[in-house]
Amino acid sequence: MSNLYGYLVAVVLCATWFAVDAQEAAGTEAPAIEQHTIPIQDIPPAAAAAAAPSADVPKRPAPRPTYRPDEKELSRIPDVTKNDKALKCSSCRAVAREVHERLWHVSKLRHGHPKHVELVDVIDPVCAQMGATYGLLLKNNEPTTEFSRNEKISRYQGAWINTYLERRCGEIMDQYDDDLIREALRHESLDAFRDRLCTKLEKTCQTRAEAVIEDL
Repeated sequence: MSNLYGYLVAVVLCATWFAVDAQEAAGTEAPAIEQHTIPIQDIPPAAAAAAAPSADVPKRPAPRPTYRPDEKELSRIPDVTKNDKALKCSSCRAVAREVHERLWHVSKLRHGHPKHVELVDVIDPVCAQMGATYGLLLKNNEPTTEFSRNEKISRYQGAWINTYLERRCGEIMDQYDDDLIREALRHESLDAFRDRLCTKLEKTCQTRAEAVIEDL
């Protein structure tokens, strides 16, 4: 009986092998397993949100508009003669900031021992660059006497504004020359350097409070 059972099993196995070989020889394939893709609209909102790009990535604030006044708006710009004191003080603060930042940047890169030629080279283009990048700050849509390089704040450029600042910068550079470099590196604090240059040397800002207002 056991021999008969073994014989039947062998026959079944042989028949199965022959069937598989015949199917492969005929070039047919076994039926593919059906796959289902979940439509995007069926994905739960929480899962879809997790797969989406994060909305918390910080974005750089867009620059505020810089205005160039036309002939009708020129009357809104502060008069140079009537606002001479305020404009000289503001321009001196702006020059002091640019000079101080650049000189101390080089000094720190050279571990406190910069070469004189490096210091001269770094402040040489200051006036031209200030003339191109600064403007008069607008407050409540009205131009003030404060010079600003901040692109996040609305400013006025053009007319006499940029040429005035570039000229004032040149006057300060020419008058103090190497003394300007020495004074800037002697005062690591920008406020202290501004006080020295604009209040005590230039005497354009009458008090320390005027020379040390918020940077704009």
